[in-house]
Amino acid sequence: MSPSATIQFSDVRRSFGGRGGAAHTAVDGVDLLVDSGRRIGIVGESGSGKSTVVRMMVGLDAPTSGSVTFDGNPVATMPTAALRNFRRQVQLVAQDTSSSFDPRRTLRDAIRKPCHNLLGLDTASADAAIDATLAALSLDPALASRKPHQVSGGQRQRFSIARALVVRPRIIVCDEAVSALDVSVQGSVLNLLKEHCEAHDAGLVFVSHGLPATAFIADELIVMYQGKIVEHGPTGQVLFASRHPYTRSLVDAYRVTGELPVEAA
Repeated sequence: MSPSATIQFSDVRRSFGGRGGAAHTAVDGVDLLVDSGRRIGIVGESGSGKSTVVRMMVGLDAPTSGSVTFDGNPVATMPTAALRNFRRQVQLVAQDTSSSFDPRRTLRDAIRKPCHNLLGLDTASADAAIDATLAALSLDPALASRKPHQVSGGQRQRFSIARALVVRPRIIVCDEAVSALDVSVQGSVLNLLKEHCEAHDAGLVFVSHGLPATAFIADELIVMYQGKIVEHGPTGQVLFASRHPYTRSLVDAYRVTGELPVEAA
């Protein structure tokens, strides 16, 4: 079994603006622990702070105050060697695939890059790992010879997931990662992510505005509202014994549509 990996938020705040304009606090006093082996879902409406949490989690943004650490080391000030290991251990699958691939290079080139840079694989070994990962995602390896604009949006999203999984990260961070996929494909990808995490003892942070998909894949649910975590607990507890009014209204909205059960099974 691979060693554990841990991302910790301690009283994290992230504000934008100020200096002559009104400051906006996107994340306000968040405490959060993510480690390999746990599957955590984060839900909330647009503007609740979910994506800002993701950006700080993967090192794209730094907190205004508080700390975000990986295995005890502040992500914002990591030295080069530690940062390379962090990139290997923590992989992001983003929603916007149109800007996450170089349009001039093939999809195989894009997935080879982390195999070379993070795993040190030669081209033959990288291609073998790529083909196995694509097959697991029900993607024809022949599609990898195409450029990003030559495949559908759903296929491109699965290539984005393949690029993250191929390096066998300890923690996978998915930000609206299945929102571009058809419902039938969503189910297969969610199952694949769950099976991957179980097989490799990997952690998962699944961030979405869609509660049913998040509840399906996550063992724990975090509900964010106006930049704060207003509820956090085992998935069943959050769904069937919600304590915060916003959580109850969110759950009830999906029960009305039949997408969530009225009572625990």
